[in-house]
Amino acid sequence: MDGELTSIREQVVAVVTAAGERIYSFLKQGFKTHSKGGVDFATEADDAIDAFLREELFRKFPTTEFLTEETAPSEYTTFIEKENLWVIDPIDGTTNFSRGSKHFAISVGLVSLGKPKVGVVYLPLEKKLYWAQQDESQAYLNYTPIHVSSTETLKQALLCCDWSWDIQKRMQTLRILEKVLPNVRAIESRGSYWRCSSDCRKSRCNNPKSDW
Repeated sequence: MDGELTSIREQVVAVVTAAGERIYSFLKQGFKTHSKGGVDFATEADDAIDAFLREELFRKFPTTEFLTEETAPSEYTTFIEKENLWVIDPIDGTTNFSRGSKHFAISVGLVSLGKPKVGVVYLPLEKKLYWAQQDESQAYLNYTPIHVSSTETLKQALLCCDWSWDIQKRMQTLRILEKVLPNVRAIESRGSYWRCSSDCRKSRCNNPKSDW
């Protein structure tokens, strides 16, 4: 892909924040939901924002490909071999969004051969923009550097987890948490991977010995 990462990131920020403005119309007018099988579901907003992001990013970067929450094939392991791949979750935290909670995000990442190049996450109702790029040593919140907690031991840590829509994976998570729980201060679930991760990056919860 032509262009410096900073230029790419700035264009992605413009697209993502525009997508965030579109979400307000769904919150005002209401929206329908549809099942994706099992306990999983999506809203009209998920589909519309997914389509908007793909259209706008393809217009700006026509040589790229997409792996998105709402259009991904059932098998996509070979996508790791793709160059200039946009990985998109139009609304991370659909359950939160559908119930009127502000804790959801629009997430867009550029990946090439399995390596992240640019990541932009926007929490539209909180006006919080998180971003990182490969040639920067830190991640940012609204252009202010952020970092993970300095906590180094599990017994001092507040951990966050998210839940798969796959029931078997949920049960596996429960078994893991049963082992982890006696060794941490507390465990929370925020209903959105990025809402949880953003708190970790602001040192509200802990991810011991990890980097952005």
